[in-house]
Amino acid sequence: MARLMNEGRVEVRYKGTWGTICNHGWDIYAADVVCNMLNYSKAVTATTASVKGTGQIWLKGLLCTGSQESIDQCLHAGWGNTVGCDHRRDAGVVCGNLTQEEKAIKVRLVGDQNHTGKVEILYQGTWGVVCDVWWWDIRDAHVICRMLGYEAAEHLIRYIEGEIPRRTLLKYMACRGREKSIAECAHLEWWNVYLFCSNKRLAGVVCQTNEDPPPVQVRLAGGRSVNSGRLEVRYHGQWGTVCNDGWDMKDAEVVCRMLGYPGVKEHLTTDFTTVKGIIWLRNVGCTGRETSITDCRHNGWGN
Repeated sequence: MARLMNEGRVEVRYKGTWGTICNHGWDIYAADVVCNMLNYSKAVTATTASVKGTGQIWLKGLLCTGSQESIDQCLHAGWGNTVGCDHRRDAGVVCGNLTQEEKAIKVRLVGDQNHTGKVEILYQGTWGVVCDVWWWDIRDAHVICRMLGYEAAEHLIRYIEGEIPRRTLLKYMACRGREKSIAECAHLEWWNVYLFCSNKRLAGVVCQTNEDPPPVQVRLAGGRSVNSGRLEVRYHGQWGTVCNDGWDMKDAEVVCRMLGYPGVKEHLTTDFTTVKGIIWLRNVGCTGRETSITDCRHNGWGN
């Protein structure tokens, strides 16, 4: 039952019967899935319904990320398994469409190449960043790249430390991948981000282009001599570092050969001069026989 067309108690029809949803686990991400099913751009608020329902309570314990197409794709306790719920806990929602400020949002990539770099979003006249190490995925990256005029994203980048401090605009964002604007994706309130996100754990993308990327290069920086230092990798024209998780002699052997040395003397995981920017690779696993670090096993570029 709703007082306005865009707000009210949420009801779902399952096996021919309408029923309500218990507010156990009900949040803005579950609400966003419902609003998108109703053809709204977003959820404004996840609420407890002011007008209570009667009869069947179908769902409780919903766990949605906001990227689902339908509420039945979210994790839940099971249809009809709603012990402990009553209609005083019926879920409600206020749905809406983009505001003029949200429609005016612009995005850009900060990096050495136009199609690669840290994501920055212009909202309310201020450029902000996205802090989203675990939630940031390829669907979010696709939306950013299409906003920039590219067909799609090639990679997401999950960890960038920014050179210039920016306010963190978004965290815990979830896109379906087809949105025309990042503003249509589920997320917490604008600027509502924990302090630990400030200028670290920032999201980035590599957008697809029609040109072949330049060959991957490696270099050593911040060391005491030309044959030692922090490993840096140039991918899609952008230099970044390699996380030392799992780094060993076999990995170092491949890098040294790429640099023209006959072999490796020792591998180091010691911190060198502090550097900001992209971390390109993690959990590199080479056999030692590869001709390039690109042939070694790893988590994926930017992941």
